[in-house]
Amino acid sequence: MNAPDDKQFKSWLLRKADSAGAFSKNKTALKRFHDDVISSDRIGTDASGKSNTMLLGTTQLFGDGKEYIVPFYNPETGKEIPFNSLEEKPWLDKWRKEAKKGNLIPYNTVDEAENAMEQIRSRILADTPKQ
Repeated sequence: MNAPDDKQFKSWLLRKADSAGAFSKNKTALKRFHDDVISSDRIGTDASGKSNTMLLGTTQLFGDGKEYIVPFYNPETGKEIPFNSLEEKPWLDKWRKEAKKGNLIPYNTVDEAENAMEQIRSRILADTPKQ
């Protein structure tokens, strides 16, 4: 039997850590955001010419040490939400409401959240029909 590669190991680790169903819930919420950006024709373009619909990042929404995956792309402006900016607080308030409703589930560590974020992003993009 071959040893698992790094990607397989991360996938296994994520499934093991995902007892609260965080991966599915977070993927559903973030896919809904992504799909809305596409259907409303509000796709952004970064400086290198790549399309943006989410710009996912991890952050603590409640100061409790738990990490959430949230989009940092604002489809209203077509721009990235800069960290520590005046725009960031109302943007994060929107995602705090989603978390309080149970639509976003936190991860215990930055590593868990970032690993899940990579996989969620990949799956959302893989499930999106090419235009």
